[in-house]
Amino acid sequence: MHPTVPRRVPPFGFGGINWQKTEAQKRREQLLLDELVALVDKRDALVRDLDAQEKQAEEEDEHLERTLEQNKG
Repeated sequence: MHPTVPRRVPPFGFGGINWQKTEAQKRREQLLLDELVALVDKRDALVRDLDAQEKQAEEEDEHLERTLEQNKG
């Protein structure tokens, strides 16, 4: 059998082990993660706003259709 060769792990980036990262790398990674979370939160807010606008437009369309039907008959 072949002896086990340890796998080399990069000292930085999301795949690195924390104790191998410098403090600057840890801070940079945390800043990037914070920015990602902020962007996802903004995206979620935009999606909620668009959903609310679509729902309001559908309700207005239904109201208009009912009004036209009532005036027609």
